[in-house]
Amino acid sequence: MVTVTYWKGRDIAVLVKWSVNSQASDYVGDYYKVFIYRLAGRGGQQMFVRDEAAMEKFPAGWDGYTQSGSPVHYPFKNAGAIKKRLLAIHFDE
Repeated sequence: MVTVTYWKGRDIAVLVKWSVNSQASDYVGDYYKVFIYRLAGRGGQQMFVRDEAAMEKFPAGWDGYTQSGSPVHYPFKNAGAIKKRLLAIHFDE
């Protein structure tokens, strides 16, 4: 896990990173994925539920280099970029 971002005091965005340095891979660097969870109430209890629709707005991706040496940049690799994207997609409106 890289970072946990709280959104409006009730929802959570979690950024996860895997480092990949395998010669069998097409990439060398880090693989990122953003998970979004909403706080929901059920039966008088609150729990976090994964928001798949919001997660589609944050496609997983690479940050590093291809085997040919071309750089690849993942756009959501920090809390600031995630928050900016949440605002852009009007998350929780």
